[in-house]
Amino acid sequence: MNCCAIFGLFQLVCVMVLHLTFVSNGSCLIKVMETRDFSSSQVVTNGTLSPLPSYFLRDDEILNIQIQHSTDKTTSKIYNVSDPSSDYNPTYRFSTSQAVMYLSPTFKDMHEVNHVNITLTDVCLATGEIEVPGAEPQLSAIQSFAISLSNFYGYDTAIINQLMYGMKGMSDFRGFSAGFIQSFRTGEYWSWRPTLMLLGKDLGVVEFLLYKFVVVLNAVVAYFLISAATALIVRVLTSSGVVIMFFVFKCLRILGAGAGANDRVLSLSYPWIGREIDSAEITQTHPKNHLLCAHIGKVVLFYSLYEACQTVFSGWLYNKSIPEGLGVSMFGLVMVWEYFSMVFVRSAASVLFFPKVIAIYFVGYHIYFYSVGYGYFGMMLGPLFCFSCHAMFYCVMVLEVPALNKGSVSLECPREVFTRMSWPAFTSSLPHDWTIFMPLNSRYIPINDMEVEGEGEDEDEDEGEEIDEESDEESDEDEL
Repeated sequence: MNCCAIFGLFQLVCVMVLHLTFVSNGSCLIKVMETRDFSSSQVVTNGTLSPLPSYFLRDDEILNIQIQHSTDKTTSKIYNVSDPSSDYNPTYRFSTSQAVMYLSPTFKDMHEVNHVNITLTDVCLATGEIEVPGAEPQLSAIQSFAISLSNFYGYDTAIINQLMYGMKGMSDFRGFSAGFIQSFRTGEYWSWRPTLMLLGKDLGVVEFLLYKFVVVLNAVVAYFLISAATALIVRVLTSSGVVIMFFVFKCLRILGAGAGANDRVLSLSYPWIGREIDSAEITQTHPKNHLLCAHIGKVVLFYSLYEACQTVFSGWLYNKSIPEGLGVSMFGLVMVWEYFSMVFVRSAASVLFFPKVIAIYFVGYHIYFYSVGYGYFGMMLGPLFCFSCHAMFYCVMVLEVPALNKGSVSLECPREVFTRMSWPAFTSSLPHDWTIFMPLNSRYIPINDMEVEGEGEDEDEDEGEEIDEESDEESDEDEL
């Protein structure tokens, strides 16, 4: 349990170091692109030389970026790719125009699309300064640690932030330009709008508080939508998905399993299905297989809706470029939380502790997501998962085991707190799906902890009789 917390804290420190070093930092790219020679594009008009352009890259140009480790012979620079002896192998491709990114190589060669090739070193990305060949780079301990981590996790986030905050295109908005980048190593695409870099910038006190309120509100809405959709599909899979076992038992009987694969065993194990099957066989209203196939159809439909929710909610809640698989990973993690709550969270202490802690972790992650243009979102899943495992181990080992030994959780009442409905229902039936949104209103008290009516009054009467007897004895002694 403690190992999960320690490893999660270590990963969180790593994310903080990388964030402080690379996020919202475009100084290295600015220094390199400022060395680009635009003198050939100047035109003499009426004896006056036109000024140098203020942008670094035209909309019809492609920027190729190569990442190298800093040595005595390497430095960040604009690379001369026309050199026949060059071994330039770009890692990323960037353009301020989306259309240019999707042009075929044949079309680009035919129309002579200009390529700008640069090399960026890890030292330049960390310090923001172009290193001098032969000189020892001046790195702090945090910058050195960040470079070591980037060599393991990759430079995707660092390069994206360099382009977001350092590139100046022809059509910029308040100093920032739109961008489209592709990784040659993974094939992933990222894009952004200029307004993404302006979030939370140059705001007054009231505007800043309003902005943070909107960020927290988005995180809370994301938690409600994802957790509610996941809880609903878990309820459906639990209630209707178990009918697949009836078909499995039928196949076992065909293969000669005999009495060991009796449907009565399943009817007792899943009484909400068994009661319906028994009623169907008694009344002969419809065949048993029709009922089972209806449940299978319900499972297929709801799971298809759940898969569609992942796509739709990812577009709503994560409406910017994100690491590949982030949305699916978040839904999968919430699915683990829901199944853990269904199986292990049974005592009152766990019910009060686990959902609140998980909600804090989820909202905290999304506050970071909505507050940063492009951060280490993929790496932040590591601390989130480790802290979640720590909370799950804590619930089982510290809260559930004592409650089970005490008798607060038993076969008679498998959950210490529950929602009591105002109308009667069969004990073998499952609650309706909408009850997942109702708050808890009842608590099970073990019989040994219950107060028996009249027990306290009898004790008070016995104590009163003893006091009266003592007072009578004292009065008799006084008379003597």
